[in-house]
Amino acid sequence: MNKQVKMWLMAGCLASFMAYADDVVPAENAVAKEPVSVEKMQKLNNDLLQKLSPGMVRVNYFLKPDKNGKYTSTQYFCPGCQRMHSKSTESLVRSLIPMTAIGMVSADNKVLTQDLLLSADNIARIEIEPFDRSAAPVAVTVSGYYPERRAIQLSAAEAIPFAAPLKFAAPKNDAPLYGFFITDDAEESYGITVAGVNPFQPGMVIRDLTDNLEYMKLPGNTLIVTEDGTPAAASFNNTLNLKLDYLAAPETWNAVSQEEMQKSKANIQDILQASVLPVKLKLAELPKVNSNRYERDDDMPLEFTVPGIVQDNGNVMIPVRLDATATARLENITITFKDEDIPASFVGTSKELGTFTVKPDKVLDTQPIKIADLTFGDLADMRLWTVEMVPQDKKLNFIIFPDRCAGTSLGYKNQRTLRMAKAEDSFIFTPNGELLAVNIAFREQGKTGRYSQDREPVLLLAAVKDKFDEYNPDLVPKSESERVVIGYLGATYQEMNSELAEAHDVVSATNNGDLGLLVADVSADSPAAAAGLQVGDIMLRLVPETGSPVDLDGRYSEYDMSDFPWNRYDEFPEQYFDEMPTPWPNMNNPLHQALTQFGIGQKYQLIFLRNGERQTIDLTVGNAPENFYSTTRLAVPELGVTVCNITPEVRKYFRMDNQAEGVLIAREKAGSKASIAGLKPYEIIAKVGDVPVHNIDEFKQAVTGATELKLEIKRLAVSRIVNIKLNDPVSFDATAPKADESTEEIIAIETK
Repeated sequence: MNKQVKMWLMAGCLASFMAYADDVVPAENAVAKEPVSVEKMQKLNNDLLQKLSPGMVRVNYFLKPDKNGKYTSTQYFCPGCQRMHSKSTESLVRSLIPMTAIGMVSADNKVLTQDLLLSADNIARIEIEPFDRSAAPVAVTVSGYYPERRAIQLSAAEAIPFAAPLKFAAPKNDAPLYGFFITDDAEESYGITVAGVNPFQPGMVIRDLTDNLEYMKLPGNTLIVTEDGTPAAASFNNTLNLKLDYLAAPETWNAVSQEEMQKSKANIQDILQASVLPVKLKLAELPKVNSNRYERDDDMPLEFTVPGIVQDNGNVMIPVRLDATATARLENITITFKDEDIPASFVGTSKELGTFTVKPDKVLDTQPIKIADLTFGDLADMRLWTVEMVPQDKKLNFIIFPDRCAGTSLGYKNQRTLRMAKAEDSFIFTPNGELLAVNIAFREQGKTGRYSQDREPVLLLAAVKDKFDEYNPDLVPKSESERVVIGYLGATYQEMNSELAEAHDVVSATNNGDLGLLVADVSADSPAAAAGLQVGDIMLRLVPETGSPVDLDGRYSEYDMSDFPWNRYDEFPEQYFDEMPTPWPNMNNPLHQALTQFGIGQKYQLIFLRNGERQTIDLTVGNAPENFYSTTRLAVPELGVTVCNITPEVRKYFRMDNQAEGVLIAREKAGSKASIAGLKPYEIIAKVGDVPVHNIDEFKQAVTGATELKLEIKRLAVSRIVNIKLNDPVSFDATAPKADESTEEIIAIETK
């Protein structure tokens, strides 16, 4: 190898290798007898470079997006830090740069290299070349796998002209060994080709007490050689199961052929087609209310397709977390099996996991998916299959690619979860086609989220499958009248600030006003009133019995109703009415949303300040009384309005007594008869003709069949008479089209 290959004996590289020597368990035949001088190491490096370089090649992977336009990620070993890293290949493809790896020539036309977990669909071609690029590259293909060693075999059609195979031989028991490597990863070594050598001995032996697994630390991507340059073994991974001999020659490694690997992948595809089925969910619409600062535009569709896993009892488990709002709105469930749409009924929602179960109306003629009964320790040396599912209407597209367990993490309630090398939002299969793990959310109190599947913890199904059938009786589909429910405290408040904090002498306790909500009013007969909360108290934190506490900072502030533009209302273009907040305090405020997520009937503590002293009261999440969000609405398409009863918080805002007449205009359609006549949302219709109306039933009776309407309209304290001539008589026939009721939903509204 010529001068283009630079020897780089950098302190970082040497320190990384020496770290293994500091924590060693001495082996009989793998220890340098005494410290080696720098001069000797420099000479040895030069000698090994000359002798071994013909057997070392650069492997270039030229990558491409797959048929779905997706780029793969890859695993590679960093010689500097001696760890595995994950890297996206998109930047390499866009820059026309190949992914490189070190290759060790093991036969005339064979090369061993690290398994980068690349999918065949993402590989355009593979070439090998000498490190000094002194010869034309040679095309190679993947011909075999060594999962335990995290290595693969590449084969050329003919003998590699510029390479000489490495001849592996078992070392003598007392022979000192050295680790030799060459690498030139463009991103990790800044474009410099690196050659290094260091006295080799196995690193510390580690025992995993949880999984009863023992493994040894080794330098990765390294050729283990004797002092005279004879190859003894190859190491492509920085850890090795002690069940394996780290000095075993490559020809003795357990191999899996390319044909066997492709057969394994095809088997996964067949299992997916038979036992992971598309399930189409349809949610009921919620009535549209005018937008305000508390609503969330998460574009949740009314219909969407999710994967369902066929179980032993014929039911189908769906690993998708729907909160109680979405679950309450479940209106229709359809399973597509062999091009047939099969209705299914709701069975139950898991208490602890983000899953629910449905039962098809007919028996599915298919085998249930088999769950792998493995421990985390069993996965250390296993090449796994990850499946990404792309729903398309009533179909699931499966993208299958190789993956590996990169470790574990602790999640909710100390549940141990998988960390995958490449993806953590998919189904994980073993090589023999058993379903090992699925990303499933924990149903943690206080956490928001509706249709959520991405980036959930990857759980071993064998460890949690019994929890699928432990159902929460409250998380079920609801009737129309029960779908809109809001957690309730019954206190209006304002956000703290530095001036209020100083005035109440709570600067430190409220972080100079950044924390806390100052109680402005407590509603009678509310949970807040029953617990003794008072005006002037400063609420700091909600603490549920289980789940995450909620700090009441500026995110939970209420809209300042004094800003409502009544004095300029007639100047507003009608297309903006749907964007205007309600003028009264919003029952579905951020504080109530947090309580809704705790769950109606759930216990929690409220931590607050009273006269500067920190206090705690115990509360139960109550269900909000009838309010603007939950009250029944009546659409009058001929008029172009939707009206509703005047609920307590609205009456309080307008200072109306309980007997005062009127129904509230909840929405108005742009360009409608009502709009042309000057009616506006949040105005009150007090009379139809000369007849007072006190609720939507009386209003419905008064307008039915009318082609002309005389309405008394109230805006605050001012009344006016409006006469409207209609094109058609008012009808409430269920089959008739209704006023525009957008599918925009109300956020964070739970069920009972």
